[in-house]
Formats: sequence, C-alpha cells, structure tokens
Amino acid sequence: MAIMPRVWLWFSRPQKPNWFQRLIQWRQRGPWSHVRMAIDAGARGWEVLESREGGVRQRFSADLPADVAEVVPVEATTAQIAIIRGWWAANIGAAYDAVGLIEIFLGRPTSDDRAFVCSEACAASLRAAGIFTFSDPRGIDPMQLWLMARARQEALDSCRPLTD
Repeated sequence: MAIMPRVWLWFSRPQKPNWFQRLIQWRQRGPWSHVRMAIDAGARGWEVLESREGGVRQRFSADLPADVAEVVPVEATTAQIAIIRGWWAANIGAAYDAVGLIEIFLGRPTSDDRAFVCSEACAASLRAAGIFTFSDPRGIDPMQLWLMARARQEALDSCRPLTD
C-alpha cells in the first residue's frame, strides 16, 4: 500500500504566554495559541505557510520552530497538495485578521473574508482542496482545527484495509 502524501499542521503552545495568548487559550478551551501548515519541500526543508501578525506568508525552514508542541498529519493526494499550495499562493500578503480574532473570541464568525487568523487560513486551504467539507472556515480557532484534524486522522487509521 502506497504512503499518502501529507501536509502537516504544527500547533503551538507559547513557551512564556503573554496575557493575550492566555486569553486565546481560555476562549478556545485548549492549549494552542497558533497553528501553521507545513509541506515537505525536499532539499529546501519545510515549506511553512501561516497567517500571523504581518499577514499571510510563506517561508522555508529546516527545523520545527521551538514553540511547536504537536504535529498533526493530514493525508492528501498530490492534486490536493497542489490546490493547497495554490490557495496559499493566491493569498500571500493578505492581512492578518486582528478584528476577526476579537470576533472569534466573542463566538462569532469573522466578517472579513480577505483577512485571516492562523486557523482560518489553514482551514480554508484544506477546504479548498476538499479535505474538509464545512461550509465556511471563518471563525475556526486552533482547537477546533486540531479536533477536526485529529478526528480525521483517527478515522483514516481505523479504516485502513487489512493486509495478508
């Protein structure tokens, strides 16, 4: 059986959380303060895709950042990975959604569909590729994305065909 290509969600827990990061963790009832997506880029290391202060960006890294506390694999076909990369490429430079962060904190979907918090950007790219089928990624927080990604991976793991 062939190994499926994967994208990776890197969930971060602040090492020395400030009041704002603690507020995010409290609101979502989980430990995560940030999530980024990573795709194996071969000799270049990891292609890291994220939205944070300064907006949506892409960079390459040889190592996981020190604040990454959990890595969740998301199986995807090569075609889906191309769609994911295309979504990020089309949104590089989009604004970080600071207002949306407040809206998420208040339990509302975000109102600006051209600006993203970290988890919305990751969820939107996975939705574009057909990996997640929810109707709208606006308002998804890191804990919700972690729960969806873990549940999907556990379901895939439990449905693997038995080999002889």
